[in-house]
Parts: sequence; C-alpha cells; structure tokens
Amino acid sequence: DNSATWADLRRSIIGMLEFNLFGIPYVGADICGFMGDTTPELCLRWMQLGAFYPFSRNHNAIGQKSQHPGVFGAEFGSASREILETRYWLLPHVYTLFHQVSSGQIGTVIRPLHHEFPTEPMALGNSR
Repeated sequence: DNSATWADLRRSIIGMLEFNLFGIPYVGADICGFMGDTTPELCLRWMQLGAFYPFSRNHNAIGQKSQHPGVFGAEFGSASREILETRYWLLPHVYTLFHQVSSGQIGTVIRPLHHEFPTEPMALGNSR
C-alpha cells in the first residue's frame, strides 16, 4: 500500500516499471494514495499520471477522507473528467498491449524509454 505523498506518486512509476520487467504487467498504484489524506493538487496530478497506469483506480483506506473527484469541487471534477476521457480513449491500446504480452509478442505493457529507444542517449539518461 502507498501513502498520499509526492514521494509515493514518484515511486509508483518505478514500481510499475519493475513489476512489468518481472513479468507482472497488470499493476497500478492506488491513485491519490491509500493511506493518509491527499490534497487536491496531489490527487489531480496523480489522476493525470494514473490515466497511463496499466491498472488504474482511485482507492483509499477505510477511515481516510474521501478522495473521489466530486469532493474537490467543480473545477477538479471537470479536470478529472478530461483525464478519464483520455484513459478511456487509450483503453483499446492498453488492451492490445495486454494481449500482446499474454501471447508472447512483446514482454511488457509499460517499459522504460531506453527499452523503446536503445540507441538514444537521452532516453538512457532520463530518470525524471
């Protein structure tokens, strides 16, 4: 489980890349954090990132403040709708990647840039 912190948002990227390399492609972090109370800014940024997770859900522990898009106001809700539309637009591609992984055509659903562009020096040195 993760916490509602900027550090855990960043670590979620590393975790998903590692799990895919270990052969576990159906992975995602608890968007906005599972433990602790999130902030609107952190939750919105995490939702933007989470649109690209293989498994994407906003989920937190019992007893934590609600963090669904409606609790942060109309502007947050509108931004969340746009993010979720992007996610739904990408789903056919994500499902295709899962099929390709399960049939042995490719190895991962998500992967580091240097796996896609192994001869590009900028891809190898990019860690942020």
